[in-house]
Amino acid sequence: VLDLTSFDLDRYSALRAKIAQQGIVMTPLSDLIESDPNHMTKLVGLANVLMVDEPTAETQEPVDEELFRNYYMSSDTYYPEGWFIAVHHGDYVGWCAVLPNTEKPEQLSNGITVIARDYRRMGLATAMKAHVIEHAKMMGGTQIRTSNVSTNPMLTVNRKLGYVPVRDSFQYKKVLA
Repeated sequence: VLDLTSFDLDRYSALRAKIAQQGIVMTPLSDLIESDPNHMTKLVGLANVLMVDEPTAETQEPVDEELFRNYYMSSDTYYPEGWFIAVHHGDYVGWCAVLPNTEKPEQLSNGITVIARDYRRMGLATAMKAHVIEHAKMMGGTQIRTSNVSTNPMLTVNRKLGYVPVRDSFQYKKVLA
């Protein structure tokens, strides 16, 4: 959980400026739907980076456009104004989203963060999360919740941002023959 009431966005101004100086622009998906006729193909491409790289207990299969739409865009938390895409020279190189909570509007969720391999280790994930946090504060949120598996590098990013663990959970999988 991240407490938005005490989060200091100014701590990330220099990093966000550095990312912007490299020509990377944080753009809401809602804008890209209107301006980029290839947005779906680019999103699916980035989603498939996620399917290969996300640390999970199960093997992930590549997604196609239909599966992508069904999973990401048909959910009750789909909020394209809060789903930010990092765009560099027309390429989608990352995404991070804040998801609304209809029952508790002040308690938002952080959707999965995806960074293209060539753009990792440059602070882009942190800058994107700071951008999403700024949007969450503008939405009136007081906290953001997220979850990570312990082997996900994003856990370190989240802790540096100030996310505090609430509880641990374990998932077990047994294959029945």
